[in-house]
Amino acid sequence: MAPPYRKQYKIILLLLIFCLSDTGGQYDEYTRYSNGYQQNIPNSYDEFGPRPPYIPNNPEYDHSSTYLYKGRRYGQNYNSNYYGQRPGDPRIRGQDERFSYDRAGIAEPILPGILGGWREDLQGKKRDQTREKLRDVFVDTVYGTVQGFQVYLFDNPDPESLYRPGSEFIERQQGIASAFLGIPYAQPPVFEGRFKPPRLHKSWQLMQAVDFGPACPQPARYTGATLGIRDVDEDCLYLNVFTPDITEGTGHKYPVMIYIHGGDFIHGASNTFPGHIMATFYKVVVVTFNYRLGALGFLSTGDVNSPGNYGILDQAMAVKWVYDNAEHFNGDRDSITLFGPGAGAASAGLLMVAPQTSHIVTKVIAQSGSAVADWAMIFDRYRAQNTSRVFGRQIGCSIESSWKLVNCLKNSRSAFEIGNAEFPPEVGLFPWAPVIEMNVTVPDYEGWDRKDWHFISDNVETLIKKRSFNQGLRYMSSVTLQEAAGFITSNKTLEPNFRINQDFF
Repeated sequence: MAPPYRKQYKIILLLLIFCLSDTGGQYDEYTRYSNGYQQNIPNSYDEFGPRPPYIPNNPEYDHSSTYLYKGRRYGQNYNSNYYGQRPGDPRIRGQDERFSYDRAGIAEPILPGILGGWREDLQGKKRDQTREKLRDVFVDTVYGTVQGFQVYLFDNPDPESLYRPGSEFIERQQGIASAFLGIPYAQPPVFEGRFKPPRLHKSWQLMQAVDFGPACPQPARYTGATLGIRDVDEDCLYLNVFTPDITEGTGHKYPVMIYIHGGDFIHGASNTFPGHIMATFYKVVVVTFNYRLGALGFLSTGDVNSPGNYGILDQAMAVKWVYDNAEHFNGDRDSITLFGPGAGAASAGLLMVAPQTSHIVTKVIAQSGSAVADWAMIFDRYRAQNTSRVFGRQIGCSIESSWKLVNCLKNSRSAFEIGNAEFPPEVGLFPWAPVIEMNVTVPDYEGWDRKDWHFISDNVETLIKKRSFNQGLRYMSSVTLQEAAGFITSNKTLEPNFRINQDFF
């Protein structure tokens, strides 16, 4: 007869075998990954797995995953780009309309933008009366033909909504705008182009401008479908043009309004401004564009390794692109207005006096910002250098020398690591900004001229006093009563001490 404790061991062993076989079956049923997605491969920004070290030419870090269609680059959904999740990942299947996902989990690209089907986020609600209307429009620019599409605006934005009681339900077409989205105004600032001025884009035969280009890398807390930024990529230098119905002849050119998004030079995107509405109802050509942000746009070591100003140089190139092509969109190149909030207002003021663009800018509308604000430009070389060193330490790069810092950021960190890195609170609210040109020899690389690096070499106030702007300039500025309210409401320490009500404003 076996001892009692042996019987107990046998019972426990049988129970363990039964439990393991049961849980193994459950794992196979509920966590099986489809073909094309390997479960155990960790990726750079996967919050569900470990982060691997940087490996040169690793597709997790390069841009080989960017979708090319007839010469037009399309980044993947920000979920796949930003967190390293790849097409076919069961967690993100079906969230990006520019990619189709089959049951095997293999991504097969479909036609981009509106070419793949009606896009309510671009074209508005679908109506029976728009089904037979003209969709595609074409414009010949300096760089080649651009294909856009018509947007029809109605007095009732939502055809399925209940109308006001007592009113007859009548939908009237109020206007038509022609939209051209995601036009590249510069070559992608990737690989060797990182931490260098923008270069003009090469020409093309047909550019299908039917969807917004990706936003520039920025902290993840500013991105997401609810915030209007679903696509992020280092290849982000795209602009959008909205003009009154391009198919109608016009006896005169429309004024041009260029919107520069705000965001403290850290976040923002061109697709968050509804330019088609302004173009339709105010008969102006509206242009919005992306520019490099954060360290990718404004890192300055105060020497030849990274002089800085890449983001503001992007803006200057976009403005010059509009000046060269405005008339092809029925715009008046001699009536160009820059406007925007916060950092956009400061940028408009800087472009107003910058030698590259001062002759182009005829009007400025500065909303809650100014080029002479203390945060709009960095004049202290040591402050710029210190900011770069703090950032380098924050992201794990050597700060022994500026060359080592820049080399690390260029070759050992992805654009999304750089964009998502944030400063500790003690650094301040506005760590990044354009810098005044310092007494350094600008670098000379193949493909870049020395003049490409120059922006502003003098104090903005001095340039204004010298009248270094368009002599026909008109300038409008505005502020709100509580400009800093956002800093209070977002601060956990200060917010409880304030009551945000009507009296506050």
